[in-house]
Amino acid sequence: MYDVGNYEERAGSRAWRPMPPQFVTFVPYACGQLEASFEVRVNVECQGQYYGVDDKKKNKRLSQRRLGAYSTRRALVVPSGSVLAVARAPTAANLVLDDGVVLVHAVMDSAENLVEIAFRRCVTIPRMLIQVIGWSVPHHEFLSRLTIRWAALDAIALYEFSKFLSNVNLTEICLDDSPVKGRNYEVLLASPNHLRYLSLARCNLDDEDTARLAMHLQYPRPAASTLAVLLLAANRVGDAGAAALADALRSNRTLRCLNLSGNVISDVGAISIFDTLTEFPLTTDEIIKKRLRFLEYLKLKSEVYDKCVRQLILERNHDEARAMRRRPTMQAPQRRISVKASQFSNALYQKAETLANDLVGMFTDPFSVEQTVTRSDHTYCIGNTSLCWLNLSYNNLEYSSLGALYEALVHQQWLGPRAAPGLLRVNVDGNRLPVDCDQLFLIEDLLDKARCSKSRQIKHVVEKLRPGRVRSSS
Repeated sequence: MYDVGNYEERAGSRAWRPMPPQFVTFVPYACGQLEASFEVRVNVECQGQYYGVDDKKKNKRLSQRRLGAYSTRRALVVPSGSVLAVARAPTAANLVLDDGVVLVHAVMDSAENLVEIAFRRCVTIPRMLIQVIGWSVPHHEFLSRLTIRWAALDAIALYEFSKFLSNVNLTEICLDDSPVKGRNYEVLLASPNHLRYLSLARCNLDDEDTARLAMHLQYPRPAASTLAVLLLAANRVGDAGAAALADALRSNRTLRCLNLSGNVISDVGAISIFDTLTEFPLTTDEIIKKRLRFLEYLKLKSEVYDKCVRQLILERNHDEARAMRRRPTMQAPQRRISVKASQFSNALYQKAETLANDLVGMFTDPFSVEQTVTRSDHTYCIGNTSLCWLNLSYNNLEYSSLGALYEALVHQQWLGPRAAPGLLRVNVDGNRLPVDCDQLFLIEDLLDKARCSKSRQIKHVVEKLRPGRVRSSS
């Protein structure tokens, strides 16, 4: 995909034009052809690799890094030398930007596949550049991460990024330290995509912004089935925003990690989150919506079943017609024909039902029979047992929130295997809590027991969240 020698060999020919799969050269070239008012430079970096346990302990990262400087002007002008020469080593001089220059970092893996696109300290990211990138990224199946750090974004730019999410395999977006002027972060979750990791640390989010994000995390919204990690550290989220997230957690069974550290959440907001982790009564609206979803499921299954029956009948008639043309048979007694036809019809309907079950699947719902209990004509949910990591450090929590957390952990321990995986790690450092407190010791003891009893589930969840890598969320 990224072959420097190939690029250099063909660069001498004026007829050569980079194509969208060639991200490194196509983006500057396309912007130049569109007569953009800015210059684009693409720096190629090799993805860092970690070697050995000892190196991890020493926090030493052994990586190879090389930089290829491709710019809009170089893609348009053919000098006497190589137009696509790659710098042997990245230096500060390579990264000094003039006015009107946008630097794009293209991170490649060891097989030279594009795996990450990064913008760092960009004054602005032009809309035309985002659109050009959108033409290229669908051709890169290994692209999984978009990073924008310390950049100035507006609502239009974020909307342009969201437009190509459904056409690519992007699973991670990091917008840390990049507040969006329009604060329309919810556009990243509005349409169906593969996004599983979203980091919005230090983006000046308030309660209204958090509520709009939380609305898209409610089942059955698309993001409620994909997003597993949401990091909202160091923002201005208060009790109203925490309550909106708690409302989403009532029905969300995909979110595994929630980081709310460094906000202004008090006991009121924290308790609203903890209450969703224990047993809570279903509202009338939740019961009605659950029944409507079940009726839609039955309707879909019935339609698929009818199609399977018709298809199997057509195949049977076709096979019988071919058999009759091959060899004539003697007329069998009418009773034997009737019994055989009845047995064949039963087998056909059973096969159609099996096919329908395989195609449609089982009915899954956050408030299914397995997730609810009925007592005194009231329906209760056993609680959200999908959230594993919760970070509430450096907020405004006090002692009363510890009681709600303790009750949630006791409830999940009582559920046993039904609470899978359940809450495994909670961080409440930096709050106004007593230093020496029995409640804290009991909570830590319950968390230790949960982690020990569900070690295999923890490994499965971590591998599912971050294939091949583990990122700390605390």
